Amino acid sequence: MNYIVVNNTNKELDVVNLETITQSNHLNWLTQVRGAAAIYVLCHHAVRQVTIVGEHAHDPLYRLIQLLTSYGHYAVDVFIVLSGYCLMLPLLKKGNFGSSIDFYIRRAVRIILPYYGALALTLILIYFFGTGLQESSWAKHSLPISFESVWKHLLLVHQWFPDTQSNINGAFWSVGVEFQIYLLFPLFYYAGHKIGFLNTFYLLTVVAYALWGMTYYVNIFNPSENGTSIYYCALFYMGVMSAHYAHQENKVYPALLLTKHPRVTMLLAVGGIVGLAGLSFVISYINPALTLPLQIQSFFIGLFVAVLFYLKGCKKIDFTYFNHTATLKCFEWVGVIGFSVYLLHDPVIAIVWSYLVLPMHLPYYWLQAVIEIVLGLIISIGVAFIFYKYVELPCHRLSKSLGKVLAGNY
Repeated sequence: MNYIVVNNTNKELDVVNLETITQSNHLNWLTQVRGAAAIYVLCHHAVRQVTIVGEHAHDPLYRLIQLLTSYGHYAVDVFIVLSGYCLMLPLLKKGNFGSSIDFYIRRAVRIILPYYGALALTLILIYFFGTGLQESSWAKHSLPISFESVWKHLLLVHQWFPDTQSNINGAFWSVGVEFQIYLLFPLFYYAGHKIGFLNTFYLLTVVAYALWGMTYYVNIFNPSENGTSIYYCALFYMGVMSAHYAHQENKVYPALLLTKHPRVTMLLAVGGIVGLAGLSFVISYINPALTLPLQIQSFFIGLFVAVLFYLKGCKKIDFTYFNHTATLKCFEWVGVIGFSVYLLHDPVIAIVWSYLVLPMHLPYYWLQAVIEIVLGLIISIGVAFIFYKYVELPCHRLSKSLGKVLAGNY
C-alpha cells in the first residue's frame, strides 16, 4: 500500500492510506448519495404544491405520501455532510491545504457561477410563467420579487433575512449557507491539524450551536431552519472528520470503536435516523403546537450520516450486491447533475403544478401528489440536464483549469 505521512502539530503524525483515497475520489456511492438526496428534496417540494381543501382533506393515501416526503430538511443535512467529506478527500491525498485564495477562486467558479445562472433562469421562468403561479403555494414565499431580494441573492446573504430566505427560489437559501461555510473551511482544516480533528469538532459544535442559540434568543440574522444556519458548520465538519478518519491508519479511539462492530454501528445509525424522524412525527401528532427543532434534529442526522460515511469510506460496510441495480444507476446519473437539479427544481415543479397538474382536476389528493412527483421529476431532471451541459459543466471545467493555472488541487 502507498502511504503519506502528514505533519500534525497535535504531537502526532497522520498516516494516510493513499490507495483508499484514490479509489474514494471516484467512488460511485458518493454520487449515488447526492442523487438520492436531490430526488428526495424534489419529491418533498412537489408534494407541498398540493393545496388541501374540501372533503378529501384527510385522504389517508395522501397523508402517507406527505409523511414519507416530509423530511426534506434531512436531505439538506446529508448534502452538507457530503460536501465536507468530498472536499476533504483530495486534501488528504495532497497532504496540505495550499493557498486559501486559490481555493476560494475555484469554489466561486464552481458554485457561484452556476448559482447565478440558475438565478437568472429562475427570474426568466417567473417572467414568462409568473401570472399562472400567483395562486400557488409556491408563490406565497417566492413572490413578489423586489430589487432588494435580487441584490441580496447576488451577495448570497438572502438567507440572513426572513423576507428573502425563500424568495425567488426556495432552494437557494442553502447555497448561501454552504458557500459561507467554504469561506471558513481553511480555518477548520488548520484547526484540525493544530489541535486535532476530534477536538476541533467538539469546539466547533459548541461554538456553532452557541452562536445559533444566541441569534435565536435575540432573533437576529434569521435563526430559522432555512436561515443563516450557522450550526451547519458542525455538520460540514462531521463530513470532513469522517473522511479524515476513514482514510487514516492511526485512528483515534472513537473511530476504532465505531469499526469494532461495523454492522451493529450501521444499524444503530440507520435506526437513529428513522427513530428521530418517528419521534418528530409523534411529537407533532400528539400536540401540533410542539415540535422538535429542526436545528437540533440536524445535528443528530448529520452525526448518523457521518458515521455511515466513515464506515463506507474505510470499507467496513459494503453494498456491492446493489451496485448494478437500476435504482442506484438512476441515483448515480441524477447525482452527476445533482447540483443543477437542486438549483432549478423549485420553480420548475411550481410551473408543473400550476400549468399541468392543477388543470387536470384530479379527484384525489394522493393522485395529484403522485402525478406532480412523476411529472416534476421528469421535467426538472430534463431542465437540469440541459443546464448542467451548458452552464454547470463548463463552470466545473473552468474551475479545474484554474486549479492547474493556480497550481491548486482541491
